[in-house]
Amino acid sequence: LIGHELYHDIVLESEWQWKDLADIARMVLVLLIASIPVAMPTVITVTNSLGAQALAKKKAIVSRLEAIEELAGVDILCSDKTGTLTKNILTLGDPILFDAKSADELILAGALASEKGSEDAIDKAVREGVKDPKSLDAYTVNKFVPFDPVGKRTESDVTDAQGKAIRYTKGAPQVIIDLSGLDADGAAKANQTVADLAAGGLRALGIAESDDDGKSWRFLGILAMLDPPRDDSKETIQFAKEHGLRVKMVTGDDVAIGSQISGQLGMGTHLVAAADMFTKDMDMSHLPEQMCENVDRADGFGRVFPEHKYGIVHALQDRGHVVAMTGDGVNDAPALKQADCGIAVSGATDAARAAAALILTAPGLSTVIDAIDESRRIFERIINYVLFRVAMTLDIMFVVVLATIFF
Repeated sequence: LIGHELYHDIVLESEWQWKDLADIARMVLVLLIASIPVAMPTVITVTNSLGAQALAKKKAIVSRLEAIEELAGVDILCSDKTGTLTKNILTLGDPILFDAKSADELILAGALASEKGSEDAIDKAVREGVKDPKSLDAYTVNKFVPFDPVGKRTESDVTDAQGKAIRYTKGAPQVIIDLSGLDADGAAKANQTVADLAAGGLRALGIAESDDDGKSWRFLGILAMLDPPRDDSKETIQFAKEHGLRVKMVTGDDVAIGSQISGQLGMGTHLVAAADMFTKDMDMSHLPEQMCENVDRADGFGRVFPEHKYGIVHALQDRGHVVAMTGDGVNDAPALKQADCGIAVSGATDAARAAAALILTAPGLSTVIDAIDESRRIFERIINYVLFRVAMTLDIMFVVVLATIFF
């Protein structure tokens, strides 16, 4: 009987302890839920809205509020060269003649392969280089094919004063050289000329003509063009480095030209030709580990096609980076969408703006860096609020739990 009573007391004591633990568990659950600040969604939304207003004053328009948090975490920025790192104000240098009889003939051919009234920097520079603008009136443009980022050239079908049909084309030197079918010596000379110009930081523009409906082309020569870096680019790059942000140049120009400009701005000279790195049959969404590592190590990329931008972003993301990518064309939309923060630069197409999280209304890299810096300050405000509210709630929880245990 005594043993039975003792067992009964032990069971009652055990049941009382489990019931007590259940009460404590329920209280902890209530306090845990109460520890989450009720006003946090409202505070975050209001803070992001005020931040978006501040970014708009810095010429950066946020397409969605979540982009501010994504922009704050960016550690690698892939930036275009022309118009972002450089002034995009081209001036003609000394023309290099091949089949053209004179510099005026070469420049005139380039002007006829440019769109009349276009605001494109290359077209404007070439047309302004014609000594006698009235000479262009002697030609009638029947058809004009604008610049294609894949084909990398323009083409125009014109008729001269005698009624003769002629086609002119201008574009990337490698494309025009291949189109013209130069012999080994001529191609070697042209490629060496392009390399020499690139070593001096000059862009090269190939010019060719055809009088048989484009069946065969005659390589007229190369126009040298200078696009100097923006005055604030070097200082902006240094500011970005001090804030732990790596900037990689992404340009469609030759690697030598990109390396020259990149070296002047302190971004490094290890540029890789994207056209050689990414093959046509390669799946950009599943790149080899070694290629991702090479992309991460590179200071920038030259001879970039739009589809290469997508591959570059994907490779950097596979390496654990938060990537921002700038772009302006329709073909840049996939890369802007894939990037953690796609940035449509000033003058971008509607497709690029629709895919981007941040839209710039002013040229230059400083606008992007200012936007990243401002977004980090906004994110810090949110983090500070959350930490403050959680800390205050934990203080209350500590007092309540201590009082419960004591009483």
